[in-house]
Amino acid sequence: KPELRERMKMFGATYIAEGTAKIILTFAVTLLMSVLFLYMVTRIDGLYIVGENFLRVIVLIALYILALTLILLLIDWLVPSFKVTLLAKAAVLFIVLLFAGALIPRIFFPIYMDGFFDYSFSYQALSWMEDITLGSRFSFEFDVLFVSIIILSVLAIAVGLWKERRT
Repeated sequence: KPELRERMKMFGATYIAEGTAKIILTFAVTLLMSVLFLYMVTRIDGLYIVGENFLRVIVLIALYILALTLILLLIDWLVPSFKVTLLAKAAVLFIVLLFAGALIPRIFFPIYMDGFFDYSFSYQALSWMEDITLGSRFSFEFDVLFVSIIILSVLAIAVGLWKERRT
């Protein structure tokens, strides 16, 4: 990997450019697969989602993917060892899934953890997707997701600039 980094540096690629490319590619492929999966599930299962709500669910999925991709990119940049990076990514993905309420519902957690769920982007995204698809809601709030993405983007830019100065 150091040789590849040196080649990229020769061509003028910065950490931020490399990270942006990773985010765009991961975001595009994952969003495409998610939309196709959602479309197949709605057709096979007979779940009817109004066109506007289908678009809202896609927006929520896109914001969720973007936030998760930024977190994984930060881990990739901050952890120097490849094995530790994989372990950290797996742990973070498990924690995100755990606190999304997908594996264990929110009611089974202690009451003092309710505040954590209110500010967890994964819980907010899953909760709104659930309300829109099953409850036929015609509105959603993405303030927690949006603030999370802004904070993660600023952190990614700061870490990218810091890594650029170090090398």
